[in-house]
Amino acid sequence: MRVFFAYDNEDWVTPQSDDIVKRLAELHAKHGVIGSFYTVAERARALRRRGRRDVIEALARHEIAYHNDTHGHFPRAQGVYCEELGWEAGLAELLRIEARGVQDVAAIFGQFPVTWCQGECNWAPQAVHALRQLGLASWTGSLYGTPEGMPAWYMGQLCVRRAMHVVAVQPESAEEPLFERFTRDFQRRVEEKSGEGFIYVFGHPCRWGAETWWGQEQWADYHAGKVTEPWQLEPPSRPYTRAQIERLLEETDRCLGWVAARRDLTPTTYAELNAACAEPSMTWLTATELTRAASEVRERFSCVTLDDMTLSPADVLAALAWRLSRPDAAPAQPIPVRRPLGPLSEPHALIEATAVPATTAAAAFRQVDEAIERTGALPAKVSANGLDLGPADVLGMAAQVMIAGESGPLVPGPALPEIASAQCFQETHFNSWSYPEGFEPRFLTELARWQSWTFRPARMRW
Repeated sequence: MRVFFAYDNEDWVTPQSDDIVKRLAELHAKHGVIGSFYTVAERARALRRRGRRDVIEALARHEIAYHNDTHGHFPRAQGVYCEELGWEAGLAELLRIEARGVQDVAAIFGQFPVTWCQGECNWAPQAVHALRQLGLASWTGSLYGTPEGMPAWYMGQLCVRRAMHVVAVQPESAEEPLFERFTRDFQRRVEEKSGEGFIYVFGHPCRWGAETWWGQEQWADYHAGKVTEPWQLEPPSRPYTRAQIERLLEETDRCLGWVAARRDLTPTTYAELNAACAEPSMTWLTATELTRAASEVRERFSCVTLDDMTLSPADVLAALAWRLSRPDAAPAQPIPVRRPLGPLSEPHALIEATAVPATTAAAAFRQVDEAIERTGALPAKVSANGLDLGPADVLGMAAQVMIAGESGPLVPGPALPEIASAQCFQETHFNSWSYPEGFEPRFLTELARWQSWTFRPARMRW
């Protein structure tokens, strides 16, 4: 079993937290295990403003991950503006904000972030795509993974459902017997997993300094529009004493030493996870392989495994559309594996069985192929010779043509793949103290489910 050590390094307003996170980095160095520090860009800039070169250098000896520019809260909550702006405008705004954050974190620590995690559940599907475009290899605070909690690909990013694997090492109070609670919870998690999978030793450095959160006492002012800039947030009003912090850090030292000494665990990092799941930049299929994929997806509307490769339903449709829109291509010509996004609006679906002429099918394949080339996403609907078809309709028709050379009657079916009914998609949520009362992100919730078209398991090669 592999164990990660991860910390959300986010409190930019409390100078006391600088020394705490430095001590945590030093404790990890003492025990010879690399920590992964999910760092908010404003936190990194605060260290630079305060001249804390010592803290920056201590953290830079470990692994730096990304935790949004201002934890996703300024100038407005990420989920709020992405819901209001929609896909394209929300993506553009997110890229504008987060590009600076990624650049600053990389420049300050001298290493490009290896992965990212949203602040709380303040996120949007636009963020998954944007941070992939900005070069982040994985989303390791993801809501999505295989039903067993193992890594998967979603919207083109490697994803891990961290919440399924966490054992908190952060204190809950100044008087807590941390070592006893941590070792008990850790051992329970090990036994639940039966020696397989991951465990995350996790904490927020700010919780070694106070029982309350940074900025927590100003949440009402934030919603009232009185806190509009990140530097207007304030530290907790009742921090722990130096003696209390020192005792908690001593307890943490015991916790880390206890884990590091175990022989049934292998400490790992997100860089190692990224490398274990990495895939070639360009992959090709033979016509025989594509026929196998078509047969599997016709039998079950789900992702497909071909030897050492996995294909999402979106990948299969993209490959079929490419091949069937080029009927004159040589049989031996390789077929590119494109990894498009799912539909970006409500996918259309037939409501009654329909006979589709060959000319109409060919026109639909061409439209899907052209849409993918033009937008990088599946179209939500194509109109061919007066017939409106959704991507699932075209996938079923294309699979039949690839297998049998012609399509039979097209029968209505689900618009989304099988995985869309899994727990992780049914319980997609957006929760943050920064959201206004009554906020209901209907578009983001549906957009996240439409992207179930892109879901496929990752293949790990440790």
